[in-house]
Amino acid sequence: MKFNRIKQRAMRLPEKPTKVVSVSTIDDLTPLNGYKPTEKQRLAHSTPEMFVLYGGAVGGGKSYWLVNELIYHCLRYPSARALLARFYLSSLEKTTLLTLEQCLPMDQVAKWNRTKHCITFKNGSMLFYLGLGEDQRAIQKLLSMELSLWAIDQAEEVSEKFYHMLNSRLRLKVVGLEKYRGLMTSNPSPGWLRQRFLESNLADHKFIASLPTDNPFLPSDYIDNLRRTLPPELLAAWLEGRWDAVAEENALFDYEVVEAAMKRDAPKGSPELLGCDIARYGDCETVIVHKSGSRIRFEEIFVKKNLMETCGRIIRAAGHRAMPIKVDATGLGSGVCDRLHELGYHVREFISSAAAKRKEYYNKRSEAFFHLKELLPTLSLPNDAKLRSQMLAMRYRVMSDGRILVEGKDELKRRGLASPDRLDAITIATSDEERLTLDEAERFLPHIFHPASRQKMAEAAMVELNQIPTLPQRPSKISHEQWLAQHGLTVEDEKQMLANGISIVGITQQPKLVVQDDFDFDEDMRKSGCNKIAR
Repeated sequence: MKFNRIKQRAMRLPEKPTKVVSVSTIDDLTPLNGYKPTEKQRLAHSTPEMFVLYGGAVGGGKSYWLVNELIYHCLRYPSARALLARFYLSSLEKTTLLTLEQCLPMDQVAKWNRTKHCITFKNGSMLFYLGLGEDQRAIQKLLSMELSLWAIDQAEEVSEKFYHMLNSRLRLKVVGLEKYRGLMTSNPSPGWLRQRFLESNLADHKFIASLPTDNPFLPSDYIDNLRRTLPPELLAAWLEGRWDAVAEENALFDYEVVEAAMKRDAPKGSPELLGCDIARYGDCETVIVHKSGSRIRFEEIFVKKNLMETCGRIIRAAGHRAMPIKVDATGLGSGVCDRLHELGYHVREFISSAAAKRKEYYNKRSEAFFHLKELLPTLSLPNDAKLRSQMLAMRYRVMSDGRILVEGKDELKRRGLASPDRLDAITIATSDEERLTLDEAERFLPHIFHPASRQKMAEAAMVELNQIPTLPQRPSKISHEQWLAQHGLTVEDEKQMLANGISIVGITQQPKLVVQDDFDFDEDMRKSGCNKIAR
């Protein structure tokens, strides 16, 4: 017993003081922890850019580069404050933190508080680590911190929101520090990293590709094992480092298709309508988009406006009462719909939680998103970075009953993503067209139902809706083809209009009005020139 007590006291004796080491180059770490950077890692250490993405294939030594850059920064600059992060703290503790512990020169560490997730070095520097997506208290603490460097491992897991948030923390004054740094590692993935570092050519941004062939410390059979076990798309991404080879798991939109839609320039066409996603006060945006044929453009994007002002902006964008206006009528949007209805505008309410028409979708919102996915190869979208990030972040899952559910805003928030307001407005605008009810037809096309000259007025209304020119009577001295040519038309144009049920000379064809199938026309209505047809 006495021997054990003496042994315990000996274990509690203070260690012999260790000299505080100062480093000036990355090679000064070699005698401290044995780190010998590869040629590609040395390039990543020496690059002068403020933001560095070291990414690509697995096995390229990305994590070792990251943790040793953090250690070098803390030893080089006394009183520095650095942060190591990943989306999930549990993942960080099982992977990157083990690598950090392996490389950390413990004789230069004064204290490691695992509860507060902080390593304090003997020179006064501090290295914090946390999970960005699950530790809200840590994030609140981060918002009050001042940093000199931040690093994110597996940055493809986090949203661009955290990138900007961490940049706002780079403001700690450190003696001798010439430039703040933001460091990231990533495997190939579509999204904001690819857009920012590979395609945008931004100043002070550097991408360094990592390949397993760059790492001489891997087992000799590592690459051969990958070739035997990985499917082709993952082999191209994880072994060859190709960023165009793989999409996110259950990603709703394909990166290449989104990029093509944003580069596609389509002329204005018909039908025309507005799509509106409504917000009020807060960080969410109210978005009004104008769809003209296959061309979609943002009409207005604004925040922190009351619902009455929002109504006024929608009315201004519509221009006239016959313009179809699709509004998200869930929550705040219902008030906007009521006001627009009261003012006599053509409002089509979109209820995201309503039942889908097609049984394979969980709700109307999921059905609308997949309808947009089907239309995307033919659409022309605004080339907008925020819209791009919202589209590439969307995921879906298959429920236990086999129906498809697109993730909601609460799920996006748990992943650290903002509400996809711009994408929602476009999805509403491209949702399946609804048939006009008779009440709506009588409301927005009253001249069709006027007792006097119903057939003639109905023809005029359909000419207006289909944007068909009305021509005066043809003089007897010229041929039919010449008469058409004088008005910029051809015989083929006339045939196409006749095929659509409209004649430009007289009432040779009855106009067609789309109505609900369950409505029964009386004989008087049939004589007025309206045919009951299915869309």
